[in-house]
Amino acid sequence: MKAIEIIDLTKKYKEFYALNKLNLSVEKGEIFGFLGPNGAGKSTLIRIISTLSNPSSGDAKVLNLSIKKHKKEIRKLIGVALQDSSLDPLQTGEELLKFHSNLNSIKKSEIKNKVENILKILDLTEAKNNLIKTYSGGMRRKLDIAASLLHEPDILFLDEPTTGLDPVSRQKIWSEITRLKEDQGKTIFLTTQYLDEADKLADRLAIINKGELVGLGTPEELKSIVSGDVVEISVSNISKTIEIFQTIPLIKKISTNQNIKSINCVIEKASENIPHIIDKLSKSNIEITKLNISPANLDDVFLHLTGNSIKTKEEYDE
Repeated sequence: MKAIEIIDLTKKYKEFYALNKLNLSVEKGEIFGFLGPNGAGKSTLIRIISTLSNPSSGDAKVLNLSIKKHKKEIRKLIGVALQDSSLDPLQTGEELLKFHSNLNSIKKSEIKNKVENILKILDLTEAKNNLIKTYSGGMRRKLDIAASLLHEPDILFLDEPTTGLDPVSRQKIWSEITRLKEDQGKTIFLTTQYLDEADKLADRLAIINKGELVGLGTPEELKSIVSGDVVEISVSNISKTIEIFQTIPLIKKISTNQNIKSINCVIEKASENIPHIIDKLSKSNIEITKLNISPANLDDVFLHLTGNSIKTKEEYDE
């Protein structure tokens, strides 16, 4: 039995498709990443699978239970930490968790132990009596995850769990997510727009663009789609360089940035072949001012699949 099955799932707003006939499945015990830019349909999918919103058509199953027929049963089996969730700044961390315990109908005799345990797991015990308004962005996200874990769900949905966090806080959240999988065997469905997050955390990931699935596999499988190394080269004569590159079969996916006189391309076995390419440019009196070679990353995969970049400018909550 799959942890999650999504079957022809569609969400339409008037003439706009937030999700368009989406099909995929998630195995038990894996961290499944859902990668895409803002507005791609990531949050829409989580809200539908977690029974907070209805699809226009299609279905999804959570532990073999249909989201259309078994909403109450599904809610007992999942934990959800949404990107836009709100925490009462005038409550303490402990008070908020006790409040959520009551919402989840946890027995009063069990609440104290469950709250203390989840605070310990997420390293929040020392701050439990502090008002939430004094928490850092990373602590607030950890508290949000803690609240979603109180009823011991089998599956955890995390919607952009590190958006707005500084790099140190992001690393701490990553460690907690990995620990939840390794120590507790949780199935985790994670949406993100961050390439490094998807690459580091996900056992498998799906790439979504404009509501449609465009890629699916392990991070390494997806990166293998881009057959070669990514090369950025700045030259004295772009048009002449492109003419030369177009005669070399090993060079693919040529694009230019006229502002900085640079060319981006994919070159098979770049470290072996770049000396011959440099020699050709030199014989044509083309000066090279910059040369970077790097292995393909998930942004290169997204660019390959959609023609657009997914890179985002990061802003941090202090």
